Parts: sequence; structure tokens; C-alpha cells
Amino acid sequence: MIKENKSPFFEFYHVDLDDNDRIHGIAGSQSYRNIETCISVTKTLEEIVIKKFNITLEIDSASYSDVKMESLDGWLDNDTRVAINCNHYYESENIEMWFFILSSTFQNAIEEYYDSM
Repeated sequence: MIKENKSPFFEFYHVDLDDNDRIHGIAGSQSYRNIETCISVTKTLEEIVIKKFNITLEIDSASYSDVKMESLDGWLDNDTRVAINCNHYYESENIEMWFFILSSTFQNAIEEYYDSM
């Protein structure tokens, strides 16, 4: 389910439900003109997320053939993943921020999918 919403941080929200309507993931996305702006907004969101979830977020950076990612990533006590990514997509030159809250079930399914490729 994709929902448009008036938000100071994200243009779109995505909610992932199982067959019993249990939420397994929430993601928000927003495009930016440059990576510096995305990272600046990430710092603001980091403060909010740390305060709301009492979580430690670790900084990570990764480059692939089509995207460079700057991310903050952490886990809640119930094995729920919380992440904020600034992605620079090389081909399109798009900069997008992604915010994720993912259950361990959903995170494991994502990892299994990518591991099978």
C-alpha cells in the first residue's frame, strides 16, 4: 500500500502488510536535489528517531554498481530494524532518502531474496 501524505520529511509512505493485516514494514521516501541536503535532513531525523525509540544508530556507507548509500541503521529490542538511507542513484543522478521500520520477519525475507540472486 502506497500513501501520499503531507509530511515535513517524506513525500510517500509504503506500508507492508501480511495476509492477516499485520504490519511488517513502514517506509517513507523523499527526493532531494543533492546529497548534502539529504544528509542534513538525516541528522534532524536521527535526533527524532533516537529520542522516540531510544536506539543507537550506526553509520554505514556502501557503493554498488548503480547506487551509493549513506545510512544510519539500528535494531530495537524486539528485532525491529530502523534505518535512514540517503541513496545516490548514478544513472538517473537522483538523490532519495528512505526511512524504514521493518519487522525481523520482513527483514529476513528481504535478505533471503537478495541472497538468492
